Amino acid sequence: MALARGGTVRNLVWVYGTLKRGFSNHEATGLGAGTCSFVGSATTTDRYPLLILSEYNIPFLLDVPGRGQQIEGEIYDVDDAMLTILDHLEGHPDFYLRRNIAVTPSGSSDALTVQGWVNKSKFPLCLFRETGCWI
Repeated sequence: MALARGGTVRNLVWVYGTLKRGFSNHEATGLGAGTCSFVGSATTTDRYPLLILSEYNIPFLLDVPGRGQQIEGEIYDVDDAMLTILDHLEGHPDFYLRRNIAVTPSGSSDALTVQGWVNKSKFPLCLFRETGCWI
């Protein structure tokens, strides 16, 4: 979702994993600092599969709505410069794809459409259990 404030285009983005407060990529990107601001916590309205893989515990949110569980994350108000930084970090559009995602902010029952990143890999869904656990 893009907003215009003070002549500058602003974007509402939803992040999970290492981009959340307290994790490595949050500080490395400057998310939440400067012209970016934390809006609040939010959970995906749809369920999604989330894998945590590799020795670095990298989270992969798969673009398979309706499978898995609702994923907790954070909403930020960012400018176009930060959006470009986040796209680069996520490898958009080659590795992760930035697209609209419906989330429900904490303390609200109303869904909000924001931008988020989903993994484009085709992991075999046969590895996925309906409980949201990967084996």
